[in-house]
Amino acid sequence: MPLDRAACWAGTYEYTPDHDGILGAEPAAPTWVSACGFSSHGLMQAPEIGRLVAEQIVTGAITVPRSRSFHPGRRARFAAAKR
Repeated sequence: MPLDRAACWAGTYEYTPDHDGILGAEPAAPTWVSACGFSSHGLMQAPEIGRLVAEQIVTGAITVPRSRSFHPGRRARFAAAKR
């Protein structure tokens, strides 16, 4: 019997309400660094996300200005948007 590849895909699709990943130190636990929510982009973005996580751990901050759009603190907006 042939394999129907279109019908057999399985797995989680991890994304945030704004479809941008979460990257950086957690506001409530600054020693915890999150790098998640990059579904369907993960493999393409993994090298740079890994570099940014390393930068956060080594220096205590991510210096790329555009990374602010991925900051974990924006999750408060997600809860507000659901109301």
